[in-house]
Amino acid sequence: MGDFGIDLHVINEADDVIDTLSSEQIHKTGKLHRAMHTLVINDKGDIFVRKRSYQMELYPGVWTSSVGEHVFLDESYTDTDKRALKEFLGLETPLEFLGKIRVHDKIENELVAVFKTHANAVPDLNTEHSEEGHYLCEDKLNDLLDSGTTTPHLAAALKLYLNVR
Repeated sequence: MGDFGIDLHVINEADDVIDTLSSEQIHKTGKLHRAMHTLVINDKGDIFVRKRSYQMELYPGVWTSSVGEHVFLDESYTDTDKRALKEFLGLETPLEFLGKIRVHDKIENELVAVFKTHANAVPDLNTEHSEEGHYLCEDKLNDLLDSGTTTPHLAAALKLYLNVR
């Protein structure tokens, strides 16, 4: 499950493509590559978070952003986001670009485009990618972050969102 074995662009700090490698090679060697994450926000300002499937290679069973995906070779950040939003949550909603962040830990080394979108409900939570999902208020999100059971992507995307909203 997931996208291990697919080819992804290796990029430099300026987001220029410098190579193409399999996702497995990229993760083994810690090469910088592209990803996107989206925060789905409802009318109350709550943010939808999801618990990654225990079958996922990376961060199994860990809470993360509404949608997160590696950027495939033939896609832009926005193309990937539109595809993943539909695939992960069944949504086709307008996206707003918030900015780019760097996520670098023992698993990932990514330049991440962060988007937000609006929806009061998630029509189709894809159980291949997610165990469960919930809208959480800012206090509950902070509790979740403090628990140490989230991806670094969620923490970084929330920080960016809170700084630009």
